[in-house]
Amino acid sequence: MSEPAAQGEIWTVRTVSGQEFSVVVADSDTVARLRPVLLCARVRPAREVPSSLELLTVKLPDDEVIAVHEMTPLPKTNFVTLRGRLSEPLLEELKVALRARFDL
Repeated sequence: MSEPAAQGEIWTVRTVSGQEFSVVVADSDTVARLRPVLLCARVRPAREVPSSLELLTVKLPDDEVIAVHEMTPLPKTNFVTLRGRLSEPLLEELKVALRARFDL
């Protein structure tokens, strides 16, 4: 079974209770390869994000967004299916949103 290895990978994860949802790996490539728990941003339908938080999102196709305001640490054992990887322009947008979130 594969596991997350790079920032910007889009995964379906499964919680202990069986809930499944999509996330984007927010940790750096080095951290993603070395650590057993990764910081991830939830993928949400755009309509679920309040307008006050839109600056902390990255638009994806199909009316979805990466909700950088909704980060969660997840063990690699919860990662089920690799859905894809962000394009370079979207990865850059993710990095900008992360800097905005953490005021860097």
